[in-house]
Amino acid sequence: MSMFANLEQGYPSGSAPNEYPCHWKLGYYTSFCKGLYEQLKADQFTDTQVTVGNKTFHCHKVVLSSMSPFFEAMYLSGMIEAQSGNVTLQDIGTETFELILSFVYCGQDIVTADNVDSILKAATMLQIHCLRERCEEFIGDHIDVDNCIAAWKLASSHGCGQLSKKAFAYIIHNFADVWSTEEFQELDSDEIVEIIKSNDLITPDEETVCEAVLKWLKYDAESRQKHVAKLFEHLRLPLMQPEYLVERLDAEELVSNSHECKEYIEEAKKYHLLQSRRQEFVSARLAHRNHGEYTEVIIFIGGNLHPERTSTDIWCYSLHKRKWTHLNQTPYELGVEFAICPHGNAIFVSGGSEYTNSMIYYLTTQNSWYICSKMLIGRRRHCMVSHGDFLYVLGGFDDDEDEERFSTLLSVERFGVTSGTWEDFGYLTLPVRSASASVIQGKIYVFGGIDGDGVCLDTIQCFDTRSRECTLLNKSLPMAGMISSVVVNQITYLVFPNGKVMKMTPNEEIEDAGTIRNFDRCGFGIVQHAGKLIVMGGIDSVEIHDEFIQFDIEQHEGTSMDHQLVRPMFGFGCVKATLAKTILK
Repeated sequence: MSMFANLEQGYPSGSAPNEYPCHWKLGYYTSFCKGLYEQLKADQFTDTQVTVGNKTFHCHKVVLSSMSPFFEAMYLSGMIEAQSGNVTLQDIGTETFELILSFVYCGQDIVTADNVDSILKAATMLQIHCLRERCEEFIGDHIDVDNCIAAWKLASSHGCGQLSKKAFAYIIHNFADVWSTEEFQELDSDEIVEIIKSNDLITPDEETVCEAVLKWLKYDAESRQKHVAKLFEHLRLPLMQPEYLVERLDAEELVSNSHECKEYIEEAKKYHLLQSRRQEFVSARLAHRNHGEYTEVIIFIGGNLHPERTSTDIWCYSLHKRKWTHLNQTPYELGVEFAICPHGNAIFVSGGSEYTNSMIYYLTTQNSWYICSKMLIGRRRHCMVSHGDFLYVLGGFDDDEDEERFSTLLSVERFGVTSGTWEDFGYLTLPVRSASASVIQGKIYVFGGIDGDGVCLDTIQCFDTRSRECTLLNKSLPMAGMISSVVVNQITYLVFPNGKVMKMTPNEEIEDAGTIRNFDRCGFGIVQHAGKLIVMGGIDSVEIHDEFIQFDIEQHEGTSMDHQLVRPMFGFGCVKATLAKTILK
């Protein structure tokens, strides 16, 4: 028996017989590689010849094939060249192959700033994955403003996914410096699109992105004119200042010669001009970038947590971040059955059970509430819409009216957003409360509701803001009573308590739009988001809900979303809004 038999077989305590300490492994690898490299230099036991350019290298099949699946497949293929041991490589330089042999035989770090391009190309061709990874690592550690585009293109051309992602991330995070480089000007149109459409792009403002595109186009205007519309499709024009649209882009000859570009600019102008319609605006060019100052949220005001208990909380929710934020509360408790309506950067709230003739507004740019002058008639269960520079309140229930049958209102009042004053503006055809309303081309449509005798209505009233006249459409809704409405691209979508969805086109045609299955509730909230309807919360005969349901107006069906209200709720007001991210912190 060996004199060391009792020393745990010569291995450190706790290690298995085949587990050597790291320094022994390193010594083994060093000796093994040194021996192989000495045999290569001495041309000992070599069994294959690799010709690169005008030089022939005598190598070992087993070594090359162990590191390179390219050589392994060649030697196993039965090709005449492989059987004879004579292999010729194209598209690799002699010096490059010499360096690769140094890496393959003894693991030398052969990558430098001068040769990394050629080494990466050769490593990709020969499928030497560990050498390719070393090249990717080297390039990734040395990315800067001047070479990030070259690194991105090199990585993309050789299928280096991780390096491509790293280089692209550097480009979009340092866009403010990168876009003025010569390398940026030499990108192709598809590469420019990939950069400017990224939601992760960090830019001082959207005008900077537009200037980058214009500079790229003018770099070779004659050949790049054909790409103008393709690029402008991805510019977020509605998020640019209106002065820039009018003073800069309207005067740009490259843009004025493109019909598509002019349409995109007109779309952006409408967004700025029609403040009352912003909630209905649907465009891929309206999306706020992830690192921008602003983000789109849904704001929730008041509501019921219980059939007899209301909430005084104001919350906002980011669908993108899945984050709830508590906002500044209203100046006083709203109670229930108030109306809510957005206009530009403000959200107006009128009436309600606590102060029936009140009007307040929340300024999204300041996270602050302000009190307006009072309505002429106190009301709740009314509807309120925005058109032009005015807000309109229609119908509702007047608690101060002694005779019950007259407490349901016909009156229409108008509030001047700029003037801050109210005026008696007209009358509905039928007194109504608990209805919903939408505005299309200056006409306010009032859907369903309940009349003064407590009868549920299936009517559609049309109040013309120009003539101040109201008429009944010669159409009936499929279900009477309380209906929720939302506008998408001038089409009004109506969601009924049983999940039925109808739509009314601008020419007043009523059409079936689909069904939300297993839906039976009232008091839910509804907004449009990215051209789809988002239905939230509500109450049925058994429970109060907290779920989000998305109704796809193209597919005509509703699906449950992986989002929830901050708590089960009904009877709340909700609108989409754009908030500064500092408020959400």
